[in-house]
This record gives sequence, structure tokens and C-alpha cells, in this order.
Amino acid sequence: MPCFYGRAEREKAELREMLELANAQKEEARKAAEAAARRGDELARQLATKQHEAAGLAAQLRDAGAREARLAASNEALAAQVAGLQKALDRAGAQRDELGERVAELGAERKQAQSEVRRLTKDREYLRHRVDRMQKALSMLESVLDDTLRENQAGGAAAAAAAGAGAADAARGAAAAAALRQSREAMADVWGRAAGDAGGGGGGGAGAGLGGAAEKKPLPRPPAGAGAGGIPPKDQRLAGGGLAYAS
Repeated sequence: MPCFYGRAEREKAELREMLELANAQKEEARKAAEAAARRGDELARQLATKQHEAAGLAAQLRDAGAREARLAASNEALAAQVAGLQKALDRAGAQRDELGERVAELGAERKQAQSEVRRLTKDREYLRHRVDRMQKALSMLESVLDDTLRENQAGGAAAAAAAGAGAADAARGAAAAAALRQSREAMADVWGRAAGDAGGGGGGGAGAGLGGAAEKKPLPRPPAGAGAGGIPPKDQRLAGGGLAYAS
């Protein structure tokens, strides 16, 4: 019996140790489970955070793709604009070259026109000087013919025997005076038109006005039997000063 009790005590002690060991292992397992649960919760939170970050990164990636597509389209549009601008630049360069040549041509034409204007101005001044001299000469000749006409009329009234010759001289003098008046009026009209054309169209207009007026209204021819300057030979001695001035 004592041997049986001793073995039972030993088995009881072993069972107690095994129970304590099992309890200790159970406690360790519980602690490990709690630690694993906490670790699982932490990993779940980290996973949720990572998923949220991944979602944000995916959205950013989509936005980046959309921006890249927009930039690609914009790049194509800009490339087309650059090509158009390059073509426009080439056309502008060609037009600039053409305009440069045209400017050179216009410069030469301008110089030629200025030279022509100077020449026409000199011609106008010369013609004006000639017209002034001719008007003065015609005025002097008209005065001489008026004096001659009055002398012929007075001589015709005093000499009844020479009435026919006096009347012929008077008619010839009157015709010469009328011709001179008409000539002076024509020259005045020519010069007036020339001055008007010069004011409206420059030197070229003055030359054209003089030429056109001279063609429209030619100077009257001197009467038959007239000498130099359209004055009868017997009256040229009175008009010597006027003819000398007109020359």
C-alpha cells in the first residue's frame, strides 16, 4: 500500500506539473494570440492606409495620363501652329525681299520723278518768264498801234482827198490792234491755266496746261502787209523799243 500511495503521489505531482505547464503554455498562447490580434489589427490599419494611398496614387496616375493626353494633343496643335508660323515666316521673308526690290524700284522712280519735276519747274519758270515778256511786248505794241490808229484817224479826217487810203490804214491798224489784244488775252488765258494746273498738279500739270492751251487757242496771225512783230513797216519805227524788249 505504501508503495501504491507513493506512486500515486508522484503521478499526482507529475499531473500537477503538467497542468501548470499546460496553464503556462495556455497563458503564453493567449498572450501570443492577443499579440497576433493586435498585430493583425495594426496590419489591417496599415493595409487600409496603403489601400487609400494606392487609390490616391491610382487617381493621380489617371490624372497624369489625362494630362499627358492633353499635353500630347496640345503638342500636336502647337506643332501645327509652328509649321503654319514657319510657312508664314517664309512667305513674309519672300514678301520682304519683294518689297525691298520694290522699294529700290520706287526709290529710282522717285529720283527720276524728282528730276522730272525739277526739269518741269525750270520749264514752267522759263515759260512764265517768256509769257511775261510777250505780254509786256504785246502791251507795248498795242499801245503803239492805238497811237498809230489815232494818228491815222486824225490824218484821215484832215485830208479828205486821201480818205480811201486813210480808211484802209485805219482798218488795218484796227485789225492789228484787235489781233494784239486777242493775242494778249490768249497769253493771259494760257498763263492763268498754267498757274492753275501748277497749283493742282505740280510742274507736269503746268507744262501740260501750257501745251493744251496753246493748242486750243493759237496766237493770231499778223495782218497782211505787216512786218516784224505784226506792225506795218511804216509804224515799226514807233515800236522799236517794244520789239527790242520782246526779243
